[in-house]
Amino acid sequence: MGKITKITKQVKNEERYNLFIDGKYSFSVDEAVLAKFQLRKGLEVDELEISELQYEDDVKKAFNKAIQYLAYRMRTEKEIRDHLQEGDPEEGIIQEVIHKLNEIKYINDLEFAHAFVGTQMNTADKGPTWIRGN
Repeated sequence: MGKITKITKQVKNEERYNLFIDGKYSFSVDEAVLAKFQLRKGLEVDELEISELQYEDDVKKAFNKAIQYLAYRMRTEKEIRDHLQEGDPEEGIIQEVIHKLNEIKYINDLEFAHAFVGTQMNTADKGPTWIRGN
């Protein structure tokens, strides 16, 4: 069991906060995690709560990474999974991110396929035979 003795905003990333437990730097969290768990100076936290905070923060980091990846163009679920696996997170984290992206309709493989076919037909010299084969 420990007590949060200090919370500071990071200099390079103002959306992340450093947590100090019993006077020593412990770890950092995203501001969404800070708000969700209502973290504040003087709050007592045990090892289980700390593990939960770190897990939530890992999910938030992976979610942000997926959103950045999607910012350039539509992606399939497999492309997003492959991209997230580059950081070697737990499978549960990837699964949770994919679930959240599906919930907010940021992943839709059927819509992706329709967009891909439409783009190929309208912008490339690919005919129906090529599209059917791919």
